[in-house]
Amino acid sequence: MPQSANPDEIPCDPNLHGDAGNRPGRAASAPAQAKPQFYRRTITRIFLSTVAIRLCVSTAILLLPGPLHKVSRDSYWFHDEAIRIASQYAEGTNDWSLWIDNGWPQFIGALYHILGETLFLVALVNALLAGWATVLLYRVAVIATGEQSVAKACGYAFAFFPSAVFFHALPLKECSAVIAILGIVWGIISIRVMRAPRGWLWLILGLLIIAALRVYLVPVLGVCIAIGIVPIRLSRSLSGIVAPALCGVALLLTIFLTVTTMEIDVKEYESLQYFDLDKLNSTRRSLSRGTGKIFTDRSQAEFGSGVVSDVRVAATGVFFFLCGVNVFDLRSSRQIMAVPEMMLMLLCIRPLIVGFPRIWRRNPRAALPIIVFMLAIIATYGAGTTNMGAMYRWRLQALPFLLLVALYGASCLRRGVLYKFVSSFQRRQPIRRIPNKTRNVQCRDAQIQ
Repeated sequence: MPQSANPDEIPCDPNLHGDAGNRPGRAASAPAQAKPQFYRRTITRIFLSTVAIRLCVSTAILLLPGPLHKVSRDSYWFHDEAIRIASQYAEGTNDWSLWIDNGWPQFIGALYHILGETLFLVALVNALLAGWATVLLYRVAVIATGEQSVAKACGYAFAFFPSAVFFHALPLKECSAVIAILGIVWGIISIRVMRAPRGWLWLILGLLIIAALRVYLVPVLGVCIAIGIVPIRLSRSLSGIVAPALCGVALLLTIFLTVTTMEIDVKEYESLQYFDLDKLNSTRRSLSRGTGKIFTDRSQAEFGSGVVSDVRVAATGVFFFLCGVNVFDLRSSRQIMAVPEMMLMLLCIRPLIVGFPRIWRRNPRAALPIIVFMLAIIATYGAGTTNMGAMYRWRLQALPFLLLVALYGASCLRRGVLYKFVSSFQRRQPIRRIPNKTRNVQCRDAQIQ
């Protein structure tokens, strides 16, 4: 039975192998037969690191003087709403239908009703969810890249990413959304790559969580799931992307024709608001407020004013989704604090460009859901949001996939700051000191004499 080269690593399956002998950026010789290798100690360390840093930040925030709304108004609203819902649970007057699209305050209210009204309880739940999300990211990275160094770097990068730590430490629903989306992607990879039926459980659970948090994401992610699990043959060349792209276009056309033929009024369904241009523009106008508004004039934030205007509005949304702030127009202390993170995201641009084709050539079945979900989330929030603060927070749902592709691209480039970070997790074999034979012979002669 082969043993791990590193005694500090204990693989879950001793018959599996990692990236020993594989050069970064080069596809494995037999990826269909190569099995992933997950290390228990790596998983434990990533999980505990994620939970510990978030609990420390949560404790610091909760111990700060002053009310919680000074740090996050949404957190204060969720806490206040959960207290009201907990009283409804106690009286038996709660409305179970509110679990759809408003499930997070309902969940917190249930916790308050059972275990008591304390914000640290919600912080603990979020920290545990974040820890498990990081473990899922590590597993997805192992399957997609086949390199333990990239997988470890992804796990620790997401565990200590500043905005992820801050927002996961607050009693917000971002952490639940992240683990739901990662669970869906892990389910697709389990079905398509590992041939594991339990992947369907991850799909169902992830969709249920998304329906409870943001029901308008259900049709978007439903299309992504269909593209990811459709049984089509994927070529390792870049031309292999055409088949799933055509599949996605066909699905969107089918939905559009179905809605048009059956004369479905999309305005009556919250989950179909992205198919209603008036509703979409209304949402964009309502979010364009405060110091975080992207457009100074609300009329500039609307779609439907022409092709050039629509392209400009969409490109602006994608830029602020990825970068978060405009360094030439910093309006608050929070935006100033986000500048270093924006510079880090700019460093990821070239590795992202390199990582997309490389990760596809390495394992197209695993790369397909990663790329599709990442682009869908960027397009969805980039089209529906006109506030930098909301963009900054909702970017966390695509951040695991951005980090995965960027770090793998850096591993292929073999240069730059990101590559140095990835290489710090590579296995280093102990240096073997070759003994001086002449000196050994002299020592033996001296002992004989």
